[in-house]
Amino acid sequence: MATIQELKRLVDEIRAYVYSVDQTSSEPMRQLASRYANECRSANERLTRCGDLLDRGFRAQAIALSEVEPDLLELVEVVAFSELDQWQELTATYEGVERCRPLNQEVANSLAAAYEPEQQLEKLHRRHRRLALAQAPLKERLGAMRHIASIDTAVFWREDVARFEGHLVREIMVQAQKATQRGDMGVLRQWIGEFESEPWTDPPAEESVSQYKKLARLVHESTTLPTLGRQILAATQRSDLTSAAALRGRWDEVAHRLMEHDPQWSLPARLQLSMSSAFSWMDEQFAIQRKQAFLEDAGLLHQALQADAEREHIDALLARAESYGEPFPPGILARIEAFRRNVRRGERLNKAIVGAIGLAAIIVVAIGGFMVRAMFFKG
Repeated sequence: MATIQELKRLVDEIRAYVYSVDQTSSEPMRQLASRYANECRSANERLTRCGDLLDRGFRAQAIALSEVEPDLLELVEVVAFSELDQWQELTATYEGVERCRPLNQEVANSLAAAYEPEQQLEKLHRRHRRLALAQAPLKERLGAMRHIASIDTAVFWREDVARFEGHLVREIMVQAQKATQRGDMGVLRQWIGEFESEPWTDPPAEESVSQYKKLARLVHESTTLPTLGRQILAATQRSDLTSAAALRGRWDEVAHRLMEHDPQWSLPARLQLSMSSAFSWMDEQFAIQRKQAFLEDAGLLHQALQADAEREHIDALLARAESYGEPFPPGILARIEAFRRNVRRGERLNKAIVGAIGLAAIIVVAIGGFMVRAMFFKG
């Protein structure tokens, strides 16, 4: 295989022939064609091997093979010179002149694209090694490994992530148990939060999940829900429905999670009693807001009915007002019923017109047929 410099000289000779006045077939021209075809054949063989490695997920190996001298991507760039189409036409003109096969440009493009994630992986590998040498916290090292595994598809990275996740689960459960024994609900809540927020690649072992559910119930019943409850009560006392509603959404999320853990779970009586007045006030406020929104939409519908607006507009307003499930005031209800009667009357009229047109068409066809037969028998 020629070096890059040798290949450039070969391409320069081909260019000179392409631009020369005398383009007749000759022995030097056939030798040029043969040498160039051989270089293209060798390049395609290397591209095929690199493509196979890329398909199997061996990005680093494919790049290493491509960088063996002469560099494959540089070679492709030289071989695919701008006058190649003209050269191909010339070699096709004469018999006995070897033609080159097109380069596998698709693999070349994939190889070029593989460099970016590989460079990123090199940085991630350095960071991973630094964390390992510094004996960094397990969670931090696991985060670096997950980042690598998301780019590098090699199986061993996924296996390492799964193994480190197992270590992290055990660490969390041990620390959570120690916090429970000390009665430190703040630290226990922190470790349970760690368990819930981790993007586990594989579900943790059933034993660990069972242990987590018990500890989660303890921390949420004794810390999370009471804290949210105090915040909700404070919001309702200052009539801040927006904040109270957002806090209640978080309350409901926690309660839903506990019910997922244990379908028999119910809110402790002490929490139900302390929050009943706040939740009742919120429900009343929501009902008032819903009623006001309904009346506003019903008013818009009434205006549209009075103005005899387009049917599509009235249908849309009617559907929105009906979605509240509230009864319409008598005056609006009467107009709605009149609108629907007119719609039904219009639909019946349209059907009658369509039927009449159809019948007329049948009569015309029948008369036409009768006239044709009469003319036939007359003739």
